[in-house]
Amino acid sequence: MENAGVDFSKHARNDNEKNIAEAYSRLESEIKSAIPQGYEADAVLIFPAKNVEEYIEKNIRGAVAGFEELRNMGLVNKALVMPVEGGSKDDTWKVIESLQKDGDIGVRGIRYTDFESYKNLAETLGWFDSSSTKDPVGKGLGVLVGLLAASHIGKTTDRQQPVILEDSDLMYVTPNTISTDALPILSGDAQFGLSEYIRHRRDGSITNNVVYPLSSLVLNNSSFRQLIGGDVSMSDDAVRKFLNDAMWTQIADYALRYGIDIGLSLSAVFDDSINVTALPKGVKYHGSTKHYATKPDFLPGMAQEVLYTLLWKLVQYEDKWKHQTEDPVTARARLDNVSVPEVAAPDIDSLLRDYSYAMLNGGGEKLKELLQKAGGNFKVYDTMEYLAHKIDEEGRVSVPMDDWMRMLVGYLSTFKGLDEESRKELVHHFSQIPYKLLTADRVQKVNGITDMEAERRIVEDEVNRALLRRNDYLREFNLI
Repeated sequence: MENAGVDFSKHARNDNEKNIAEAYSRLESEIKSAIPQGYEADAVLIFPAKNVEEYIEKNIRGAVAGFEELRNMGLVNKALVMPVEGGSKDDTWKVIESLQKDGDIGVRGIRYTDFESYKNLAETLGWFDSSSTKDPVGKGLGVLVGLLAASHIGKTTDRQQPVILEDSDLMYVTPNTISTDALPILSGDAQFGLSEYIRHRRDGSITNNVVYPLSSLVLNNSSFRQLIGGDVSMSDDAVRKFLNDAMWTQIADYALRYGIDIGLSLSAVFDDSINVTALPKGVKYHGSTKHYATKPDFLPGMAQEVLYTLLWKLVQYEDKWKHQTEDPVTARARLDNVSVPEVAAPDIDSLLRDYSYAMLNGGGEKLKELLQKAGGNFKVYDTMEYLAHKIDEEGRVSVPMDDWMRMLVGYLSTFKGLDEESRKELVHHFSQIPYKLLTADRVQKVNGITDMEAERRIVEDEVNRALLRRNDYLREFNLI
């Protein structure tokens, strides 16, 4: 695709965001100079990669085989597998280097942490500050680097150019994965593909507990099941639109990390010129999932980045959803007979104790302070305080669907009414307190049933039922 360069500055609202935009422009210039002039690929696969030496070789080889099949079918003449690596402490980059090759189906890695422009961007964002508690890299930054590179790669045909994103720690990138991702784009039937899959009933806590119920309610549509899957495909025209999104400058610290998946997905869903299609994948299993139990702070931290981006996008596109008058679009659970790998169960009692203690020892007061700043609707506080007392008294609690939705919608309403710094405090509060309650409650509700029964419960018994009361929930918090 031809790209004269992205004008990141057009969304900058202040000097800090102008500096971020300038840093992006330097990054794009260095990426462009690293791509041979006239380089062409009729399809591009981007693997954001960090600490994945155990998985990346198998996935690269599977992607190459998939593109070879598309070439043999006459759908592409050339294709590129492009791992984008940064921040690895293992031998991920060495593995990528060993697999690089030219030819019609090429493998060309990018190590963005070697770029001077990356260092300038990270310094501008404060990622090198001694007070920063996170790595100075991020999944979203890897995606941005990949999209910028793809935007400067030409093509040999008149077809749409598929640009595919796949997680590099997946257990199963195969030729079928590539054809599933690429064919709807190559045919022109869609400009964006969202993967559909099932996960273990205890897995996907951010999706099942937060993203899917809240996004379905706001969109009045429960068919977008995996908005933060990260395994998506898009046309070259869609890439240009995404590169011009305001999230890169206005919420950079979230979009450049784990907020990227929901940011891209909602940008596509809300764009009337982009046709979104489902990419049936069956099962999703991350190799990294097995390490979650040893990293108790990882998922709450990811939840914070995802939720901030989700709420910001919903507020950004408020005019697209607040005046919905159509009947809700409801989905059915996909109950294919698939085998889903087991994942470790979290400690339910510990999560509930943490929630109750935090809520009754300062967390509740902090929430009231933020609610007051946002306009004083305390219904979400009343619900959360009641549940905290119930746990304190009885040890366990089952969260009714109405209370679950009331918490999510209440946080959206509160987020909308706050300034930027208070929004950060609110989302941090959610990730440390109610996220733990909702995770524990979900695990309680799916214990003793199959993965397929759990999927039916989430999609049909909970989210579809909540859609019938969509306007009641939104009206209760003055969102419509």
